[in-house]
Amino acid sequence: EYYGWVGIAAPKNTPKNIVEKLREVTKKVAEDKTFIEAIEKPGDEVYYLHGDDVLKHIQKEAKVIAEIDRELAKTATK
Repeated sequence: EYYGWVGIAAPKNTPKNIVEKLREVTKKVAEDKTFIEAIEKPGDEVYYLHGDDVLKHIQKEAKVIAEIDRELAKTATK
């Protein structure tokens, strides 16, 4: 299994109205049926997250990946 994340970020002091517009457009694309079908066709999934939810998701996934790495390291040293 392969993990990867794709996202959009803006510089720290980007005006709030610009950040909101990016969120609005990104959410609209992420909910578009044609976009979803194109992403899911090769077996990928679409998750729309923003703000703190992105950080929480990455932290959760990082823990899973770290555990897999530890298990692989044990196997490699045998």
